[in-house]
Amino acid sequence: MKAFLAGAVLAVLLAVGSSYVLENYFSRSAVEAFSAPSARVVEPVTSGELEELPDRPRQ
Repeated sequence: MKAFLAGAVLAVLLAVGSSYVLENYFSRSAVEAFSAPSARVVEPVTSGELEELPDRPRQ
């Protein structure tokens, strides 16, 4: 029984520790992670702005 409790406590400690390390040292925003240096990442177009764009067909 002691071995099971020790294993459960160790598993929880490893999970919390690895979560902390991954979140603080290896996290990147989606813009950084999924864009190439030549890609242009912009904010989404709203319906009001869509009417102002002449080169897009209306839907």
